[in-house]
Amino acid sequence: MNTKHTTRADAALDRLTGRNPDLPRQEFFLTRMLFLASKKLSEFQSVFLRGTGMSLPQYRALSIIYSSENYETQPSRLSSALDSSRTSITRVADELIKNGWIERIHCAGDRRRQLLRITDKGAGALLKAFHRQAECQTKLWACFSKEERDALEDLLRRVYVQTDTFMPDQETDAAAKAPE
Repeated sequence: MNTKHTTRADAALDRLTGRNPDLPRQEFFLTRMLFLASKKLSEFQSVFLRGTGMSLPQYRALSIIYSSENYETQPSRLSSALDSSRTSITRVADELIKNGWIERIHCAGDRRRQLLRITDKGAGALLKAFHRQAECQTKLWACFSKEERDALEDLLRRVYVQTDTFMPDQETDAAAKAPE
């Protein structure tokens, strides 16, 4: 196991909590590891996508459109699902249209509303990427038993729900902004 980053994070956190014993070392470490893992997983996805002609934002957008009802979604919903600005989604959609992977269509009930729909070519490209990703991810997670993967899935879901519902209270927020 490559422990370069964890060793550095451990050393930095030891100094931080040594200087500030009231800080929760384990919580800082867990958060740091999730950030590092997220960065590495994004790099991992980018590497496996190299042979597909897709960028990571394009892959994620195609995945969401493909898994949507009727293989289509509104740009605003795509923006929300990807936590990206509408400008960024427009740029990604333009690239996907240029590649023939999606098309813009007008909503039948309201011609002012546009939908993004995956094409057969886009579905084919995405399915190839899915199969390549599945092979890579199987290897990535092979170091964990089924029980460990199940436990990690549960824990990560709990972290996600907690981060989705947790907002610092106004007192904590005000204290953070207060000048010393």
